Amino acid sequence: MREQNQTTHPLFKASRVIIVGPMIGDWEENQPRLPLPPYPVLFIDGGKHQQKNFADNPTFSIGDADSFHGDLDILLPKNKNISDLKAGLDLLSSAVKEIYFFGFCGGRKDHELINLGEIYQFLHRQQGPCQAFFDKEFHAIQSGTYELSYKGIFSLLAFESTTVSLIGEVEFPLRTPTRLDAFSSLGLSNRADGTFTLSCNLPIFLLFPGGILWPQ
Repeated sequence: MREQNQTTHPLFKASRVIIVGPMIGDWEENQPRLPLPPYPVLFIDGGKHQQKNFADNPTFSIGDADSFHGDLDILLPKNKNISDLKAGLDLLSSAVKEIYFFGFCGGRKDHELINLGEIYQFLHRQQGPCQAFFDKEFHAIQSGTYELSYKGIFSLLAFESTTVSLIGEVEFPLRTPTRLDAFSSLGLSNRADGTFTLSCNLPIFLLFPGGILWPQ
């Protein structure tokens, strides 16, 4: 393990960060259509294979070395009761406003679902508005009101009973605060045609089948 001063590395106080995981797929196919912001990068284990693609970003790494056989800034034990992603999220500031996730969707379904659950719990702990952008299909927000822009089909995914409202350029608005139970079909298969406003009292995920919501 290479020693790092966690009080001085830009990652630990950043309000916007990039997190790179091991399931990133073909980088040359994905990267050109997703503009990369110049924020600190946290590599989760095998995500560090992508370090050359973030040469201009300050970087940090954590994992148990089961998918990356090289130096990591924090080496975790292989036998543990939390995931590498959970350990990485615990390093971040409670004031983080935006996280950009690469390489956490696809692969083993149990890994994907648990990753989403850990991201949900992280959002739940945040002190203020926070958005999670993904390189594939998902988007997540902390409680609050957010203006989003998308064209196409999307669904709302609540992990627990949540009060939501949805107005703007959508086919099925929720103009008054409405209870959305965990994984309720009430949030299934809406359609956006531009800008809409989503409010929620707990974190919520959006799923864009075959699409991506990413800042340009």
